[in-house]
Amino acid sequence: MQEEPELDCFEPVRDRIRHSRGQIRQSGADYLAYALLDAIID
Repeated sequence: MQEEPELDCFEPVRDRIRHSRGQIRQSGADYLAYALLDAIID
């Protein structure tokens, strides 16, 4: 169930990857999985 269908919860993660913000580009797949799960929960 998604309350806001027009909202893409993964866009902030994509933005961080595109602009090399934070540690997401330097970390491994485990941190990416953490970031994706965090985006879903938030």
